[in-house]
Amino acid sequence: MLELTKVSTTTGLIEYRFSVPPLGAEKIENAVKAILEMAKDQAAVDNREDDAKTYSIEEVFGPKDSAAVLRGFRYRDDLTQKQVADAIGSTQHRISELENGIRKISKKMAERLAVFFKTSPAVFL
Repeated sequence: MLELTKVSTTTGLIEYRFSVPPLGAEKIENAVKAILEMAKDQAAVDNREDDAKTYSIEEVFGPKDSAAVLRGFRYRDDLTQKQVADAIGSTQHRISELENGIRKISKKMAERLAVFFKTSPAVFL
């Protein structure tokens, strides 16, 4: 879902680049703004000009959950589990198990889902 590139710059900053579905971009932008505002507020409380505290990607966005990624793509496209299952040659029951974390998404299933949703298989793994 997220492709992350971490690049050091000469100004001592770290640049992050995300590739996300268009519908997720606004949520990420709002989350980053909130984090930066939180850091600014904390620096003011500590009477420091810059806050040395950094946040991991997991702290900001939580752990990557393949089940939620699949559910998000399905919701984004306004599809039922049955419609997804029929399109990729699976069953509604299997899609339900994947979305509820009962089954993990295999590499083969990730490839099928990626073709259907026009994304990379890595998004589902």
